Amino acid sequence: MSRPLVLLPSSKAKSEGGGGKPYGDSAALHDHPLATARTEVLAALRAAADDLDDDGVGRLCGVRPHDAAAWRDQLRGLSDAPTAPAHRRYTGVVHRFAGLS
Repeated sequence: MSRPLVLLPSSKAKSEGGGGKPYGDSAALHDHPLATARTEVLAALRAAADDLDDDGVGRLCGVRPHDAAAWRDQLRGLSDAPTAPAHRRYTGVVHRFAGLS
């Protein structure tokens, strides 16, 4: 009998920072069946930083348009951003009480 798989949605509440290797440098990006798709998503997000207006960046990132400038920088640096395990990154109610760590 196989164990059930429970998928949790990502949480809007997230912790900052992280101490893991940047995702763009990780084996998860290069040595994985989803490597091509992940590379395309990262490229699309970086392109969105330059191609979208403030309203578009706001919708993409879930922020108000007046916060778009700061989020543009985050999109541009996404593949170089430090990583963290999901149980440390996501801090919303579901993740906090799921006992994932």
